[in-house]
Formats: sequence, structure tokens, C-alpha cells
Amino acid sequence: MVGANQFYEQRLNQSKPEVFERKFAFMVQYNGAATRLGEKAWNATVNAFIDKIKANGQLAEIYQKWMGFPPPEFPDSLEGIPFTAS
Repeated sequence: MVGANQFYEQRLNQSKPEVFERKFAFMVQYNGAATRLGEKAWNATVNAFIDKIKANGQLAEIYQKWMGFPPPEFPDSLEGIPFTAS
């Protein structure tokens, strides 16, 4: 039994194919973009860009290329965490 993040699991499988099996996930890690508070025009541009690449599948392609596995299913909201700046 090994406890690890998603990147370590990938390395284990590369070094020892068919030896380790994922039983369950402890947590999902999400990445995000940060901008300065109050920069409404820039925040709107960043939000529009992210919405566009999520909708057309480009985000999933980029994530797969650089992370080595599909992106997690993005939630519509997380308690106490705003997804867009106002």
C-alpha cells in the first residue's frame, strides 16, 4: 500500500506497470489563476479565457499534455471560495 498524490501514482505506474492499483482518492487538487483585487477588466478577460478553453476542450488537452492525465471534474462551487472576482 502506498499513499501519494496523483503525480507519484503516475511515476509508480511508469516504473512498475501493472503492479500498483488505485483503490480510492483522498482528495482532488485544483489549480487556479490569481489576479489582483479590483482589476475588473483583467478579471473579466481571464474568466472569459478560462471559460472558452474549458468549453472548447483546449483546457483538457493542455492539462493532459502537462500533467499526464485528464483534469479533474471541476465543481460549480466550493464553500467559501469565490470562482470569479467581482
